[in-house]
Amino acid sequence: MPTEDISAAEGEAAARLAASRRSLLRRLHMPVGKAIALAAMPSAALLGMGFTSPLAKADPQPENPFAGEACVEMPDEPPAGVEAEEAEETDASSEDEGAAEAGSEEPPAEEAGGSEEPPVAEEPAEPPADEAPVAPPEEEPAPEEPPADEEPAEPPADEEPQRPNPWDPLGLGEGLAELGEGVWDLLTPGERAEYERAQREAEAEAERQRQAEAEAAAEAEAEREAAARAEEEAERQRREEEQAAAEEAERQRQAEAEAEAEAEREAAEREEAEAAEREAEEAAEAERERREEERAAAEDEAAEDDREIDADTIPGAGEPFPCPEELRVPGDDEQTAFTLPDESWYLDATYLTLRGLSYHGVVNVTTASGNVKQVLKFTADKLDIGDLHQIVDAPGGVRYHVATAPGSNSTFRDGTVTMYTERLEGNLFGVIPVVFDAEHQPPLDLPIAHFTDVFVTQAGQFGGTLSMQGMHSYTTADGPTVP
Repeated sequence: MPTEDISAAEGEAAARLAASRRSLLRRLHMPVGKAIALAAMPSAALLGMGFTSPLAKADPQPENPFAGEACVEMPDEPPAGVEAEEAEETDASSEDEGAAEAGSEEPPAEEAGGSEEPPVAEEPAEPPADEAPVAPPEEEPAPEEPPADEEPAEPPADEEPQRPNPWDPLGLGEGLAELGEGVWDLLTPGERAEYERAQREAEAEAERQRQAEAEAAAEAEAEREAAARAEEEAERQRREEEQAAAEEAERQRQAEAEAEAEAEREAAEREEAEAAEREAEEAAEAERERREEERAAAEDEAAEDDREIDADTIPGAGEPFPCPEELRVPGDDEQTAFTLPDESWYLDATYLTLRGLSYHGVVNVTTASGNVKQVLKFTADKLDIGDLHQIVDAPGGVRYHVATAPGSNSTFRDGTVTMYTERLEGNLFGVIPVVFDAEHQPPLDLPIAHFTDVFVTQAGQFGGTLSMQGMHSYTTADGPTVP
């Protein structure tokens, strides 16, 4: 029965879930009743397939392609190795068909006749005009992508069983869809493949458009990001420029402030220097005036002293001043207040005035090295020295100098001054050239003595307080000093 065939087909399909599905062209090679029961096709489709009688015409009746002979079922395997598989499938279909007819109520004669005749399906009759263009299974375009519900030939053992569609509890939807596709291929051969190809091209075009749109969106996003980065970079540069300008302005303000402060300091220093210069000039002027006054006073005092030196005050004043005579004397041993140095020092002055002068004769003094030398001993209450210049010799021809300002008057006061003189040379009272030493003693003991252009070699000198103006010291290498 056709229903039994349908049931058997459904059972076989259920048992072969992982096998490749058969195409509609293969499934159509089955009994007419089975095909009509499965498809339940509308009358229009049936008319198109040639199930109805043709229009009245003189042509002979074509052979019915749906004869009751047994049909050979197409194999379920893919097109590869089609010939060998078709032979095996034909044998299997013949055996199944024979078994089905053996169980039916048809008489044995028909069975024998059917078994003796060769199978009609091996040499099928010429198909109708609408079935002629149908391409063989080998020419069907294989889909690029398998359907989503297609399963592999041998499903893995651990794969879960496929769940039934809740909207298709009987599982007929897939079969009907395949049947419809097969009818489509049968009625319009190649149109479905063209449609699928067009659909694939449309999908590919849509995919290309989506990719192009995605690329355009990515480019736009990249441009926006680049614009944002450029804007951020411009903003950063602007901030850096503003900061640099602010820092430069601050540096300029600081430089101007420092320059102004420096100018103020320089002005203050100039004012201080000018004030100090004025004060120095005033002090120098006052010092010059004071020295002039002291010089004038000293000259007046010297003149007064000169007036006091007359016949009444100086013994033998009425007689000419005697010349020093050369005379060696043993001299008296003198114990000095301090040890005298080995080297003598020199005094060079424009004038030397001694008041309260006393001459104590020739004495013997001992130096630091133990040497004994003879010197003239003088004491005085006051000394005035014009343009004081003191010289001390050092080894190697070096001479140390201590000098005062030109025109200055240096004084010894506040005590008795003791002098140990090795040699004194000058003009006594500015007129009489004299040289005194231990072998040429002064012939007179004068209370006041005044020498000009004086040069004194001193072994030592003690007592009194020395006052000097414009003192300065320096060194020369033109020694030794020659009296």
